[in-house]
Amino acid sequence: MVYRTVSHDELHRPHKDRYSPDINSFTRYDNLFRLPLESIESIKRLFSNLTGYQGSPVSPQEYSKDLLNFEPGLVYPADAGSFNGSFRFVLENSLVVDIPAYELWSPLRGLDKAGALVIDRRYNELKVFHEGSPAHASVLGKAFLSQVGRFFSQITPWLKISS
Repeated sequence: MVYRTVSHDELHRPHKDRYSPDINSFTRYDNLFRLPLESIESIKRLFSNLTGYQGSPVSPQEYSKDLLNFEPGLVYPADAGSFNGSFRFVLENSLVVDIPAYELWSPLRGLDKAGALVIDRRYNELKVFHEGSPAHASVLGKAFLSQVGRFFSQITPWLKISS
């Protein structure tokens, strides 16, 4: 999938006049990838192909009785299998950024009723926000920026991406 950035004016054009998919934001504050619904559906199919799991992701209502999760990703039962895939982003300027599986998949984390950080090992979370992004745009957060930072630190050790 080839991504490109878009201008503010282009973002407000009718969708049929725009290329897709587009990246509208790089942010160090987002823990999850926020992607268009079509991309999320492709990722769900990829998960199914890689793991053999044929069910749907677990809805936040199923696990949220015990766990507060402010940013629900694609959550699967732990016995659904392990996601051993990676994401590859090819930017318009031909920069290729691979996001390895360890940045994408982890046990479900959240807060308990007392506000303490907990890990619920009954579920695993794929770091993709569970709903489609608005305006058919993408937001690439911490995992993407960490890989871009590694790339640039290898070719230009003097360049730093601020934290």
